[in-house]
Amino acid sequence: MIELLLLLTLCLNITSDIVDRRVSCASNPRALNLWASIVQLLLVFPFVFWLKWPGWEHLLLLLLVGGFSGFAREHWYRALAQRHEALSRFVPFIRLSSVLVLVLAVLVLGEKMTTIMALGALLMIGAGFMISLERFGAGWREFFHANRALALVVVFATSNAFISVSYKYLLGFEISIMTIYFYLKLFQCLPLVAKSAADGTLSSSRMEISHLPLFVTSRIFQTVAALVFLLVLYRLPLSRVEPLMALSPFLYLAWEWLERRYRLFGYVPAETSAVTVRWMPLLRLTATCMTIAGFILLHHN
Repeated sequence: MIELLLLLTLCLNITSDIVDRRVSCASNPRALNLWASIVQLLLVFPFVFWLKWPGWEHLLLLLLVGGFSGFAREHWYRALAQRHEALSRFVPFIRLSSVLVLVLAVLVLGEKMTTIMALGALLMIGAGFMISLERFGAGWREFFHANRALALVVVFATSNAFISVSYKYLLGFEISIMTIYFYLKLFQCLPLVAKSAADGTLSSSRMEISHLPLFVTSRIFQTVAALVFLLVLYRLPLSRVEPLMALSPFLYLAWEWLERRYRLFGYVPAETSAVTVRWMPLLRLTATCMTIAGFILLHHN
């Protein structure tokens, strides 16, 4: 039953990403980031009377993680705005958060890491780099220019890893799910609101968001997904949760097949480099095999 809840979390997050991709293409990423934080905080604000004081040291942790992740999410919106990039191409870099989660779990939560698990982490990193070779041009300068979107995703993945580990760490102190989530959202929101107010863009930024009803719906999906994920972490260790999260690449690929097949939402084909187009099937197959093998080794008992 708990594993099914995790699958629900995956589906909600992927649905949110698909919606956000459509919204991001015609919106200001900074405005999206600001109002995503505001809307998600408002969604949980009615539960403020059920909150408990987490303690100053735990509040400081939430402040640091919330502040970093709040600004890091803007990088994700900037990556989504690049319609020539396929969502599935971001997945290996998003899943690099699993490697960081494992490292932090060992250092912070005291979990064990074997040589086999370390090999799995290296395979995942190599798979992500191999996927990026699809955009390799005539030289390294063109390569790094073409892969700027992937660099943005890495920043976002890092913030996600910090969030996951901090969730598990705080749940170990019997802090309630709603308390953890509320303070995280609060500390994501306040710095963004303060910066926007200082820039004089707080009131006008809402007008820079297209498809506002879709955007709000996506925030509802994300909020439900986050609360369900916290519930799952309350019952399962990270070493059980992360292998199931490996299903996300397959769900992204399934969506993109439907998108290509039925030309959904004004489908735009991903750009490909003439230098690597002949080798792309081999690159993708090798990267996929490395990712699968990496996940198996990463969570080998």
